[in-house]
Amino acid sequence: MTSFALQNATLIIKKATGNFPELFRPTKFGTSIKFRLSLVFSKDDEEDMAQVEYIDRKLQPLAVEVKNMFPKMKFMYPLVDGAKKDNDCNKDYYFLNLGRAKRAGPPKVLDFSGNIITDESEIWGGCKFCILCQVFGYKYETMNVGLGLNMEQVRKIENSAQAPKIPIDPSFEKEFMDIGTEYVKSHSIQTEEKVDVEVDPGAFKMDGDDSGFMPAF
Repeated sequence: MTSFALQNATLIIKKATGNFPELFRPTKFGTSIKFRLSLVFSKDDEEDMAQVEYIDRKLQPLAVEVKNMFPKMKFMYPLVDGAKKDNDCNKDYYFLNLGRAKRAGPPKVLDFSGNIITDESEIWGGCKFCILCQVFGYKYETMNVGLGLNMEQVRKIENSAQAPKIPIDPSFEKEFMDIGTEYVKSHSIQTEEKVDVEVDPGAFKMDGDDSGFMPAF
């Protein structure tokens, strides 16, 4: 498998339900060992569908870029409509899998107010997350090509259906700050103090096949 960087490939998922979170201890998935998080979006939830449309809008230009590089190869799109899966119970959902290679180390995991989480018992399936990702292209020899999503930072924003009544002022980058403002306003939460969250520039560095970026199936 060869992975490669793409231009304008930062993706911020502002709110999504996480399933099978493995953010602290990597597990074997296919032929790779990695940290991972599966996101589930309900077709009956307007907020979820708004996120699906936003993600799709961000990924489509990158998908075109990779398809143009390898026009004769099968392309794998990471955002999956459950209606196209074999199991009928998936038909009402969209799915998006995120990964991070073991050699890259775990993603930075934060709570709602920006404190680093080190206790894996604080993270479980069903929590709502805001995730900073780096989208990359990959090629599996002569089989297929596609897009993968590498987790850089994961912020838990809800334990349950009700948003926690605590301040937030995320500062991954301007877009993330705008998203945080929208989230605060929509939940009537007053920002009381600034929370600085630093992104390690080295985490985005691509170095040939040994980049630490792996496809997230």
